Amino acid sequence: MSNRYFIIDSSDPNLDTILGYSVEDLTSVRRREDDTKYVIKLRNGDTNNYPELALYVEYNINQILLTMNDADWQFDLNILIGS
Repeated sequence: MSNRYFIIDSSDPNLDTILGYSVEDLTSVRRREDDTKYVIKLRNGDTNNYPELALYVEYNINQILLTMNDADWQFDLNILIGS
């Protein structure tokens, strides 16, 4: 089973709840340079349909890496791919 990724608005009122689903916390989550968006990686094997994520696009690893392939994103590729 592959990991699931979402790009979340940093101003989302449910951010704390969404971070609870993530394998990372706000100190280690991948973020845009301007801090307006975060990449949330769900726990491996998590297939739940969380209502807080209903408005966001779900990505797999290949899609999220393509999306983040620009200078506006800060990330360490090894951390993002790691489980």
